[in-house]
Amino acid sequence: PTPTADSAQLIATGSPDELVMINLPDADIDTVLGALENFSGRTILRPQALPAATYHIVINRNIAKSEAILAIETVLALNGVGVAPLGDKFLKVVALTQVKNEAPEMIEGSTLGLPPSGRIATKLFQLEFLRASEFAAQIAPLMSPGIANGIVTLDKANAALITDTLSNLQRVENLLRLLDHPSTGGLTPKFYTLHNGAKASDLVTRLRAMFQGPLQAQLGSATTFSADDRTNQIILLADPRQYPVFDDLIAKLDIKAD
Repeated sequence: PTPTADSAQLIATGSPDELVMINLPDADIDTVLGALENFSGRTILRPQALPAATYHIVINRNIAKSEAILAIETVLALNGVGVAPLGDKFLKVVALTQVKNEAPEMIEGSTLGLPPSGRIATKLFQLEFLRASEFAAQIAPLMSPGIANGIVTLDKANAALITDTLSNLQRVENLLRLLDHPSTGGLTPKFYTLHNGAKASDLVTRLRAMFQGPLQAQLGSATTFSADDRTNQIILLADPRQYPVFDDLIAKLDIKAD
């Protein structure tokens, strides 16, 4: 159809993959929700009062109807309005601060294969190595500010139940892929066998006395060394770049002396 000069023009088709256009300049919430209802084919259920805003959604090209739905849901989320599905025939539209309590869509698999959008969803993240409470506190500033208490930590299960936009859920999943694994920081063990009469435990005690205060901070908390008196060895776990320091010290201390 030929575009008209109406303030809200919608060209919709039946299939999610068929092309549509959106022309909503300076539209109110009722017009935007009407567009969402038209494109999704679902009935909108909403409270009487929603955050007031003027919406400007103009896409002057044909896009898939599913993409138009994502665009509208994203713009609604940016203006403090959340959308939660209710079965296959209804959409609940509430203030973003309340959407967590309205049973938003639960995503069980990975979110990374879904198109990023402002659609509100919930996902349970099971952590294996990171502590859920510490991770939740770190990512809280990255979450959408309009969703109250969007992160619920389950400490006994070491998991976090997060409700947020799909884009932010994908960000959290990417962070966990990078961070939730054993962190060795490039640490490699090295064994020093003492040959000249020095006892391993005595030499380790001497080293610990030397590496106190500022020197310990320079080594880093991940660097450790311990004694195995059975084999009279010192076991060092450190970054290989620190080896020369210990090579020189142990060689100087492991000498024959009366």
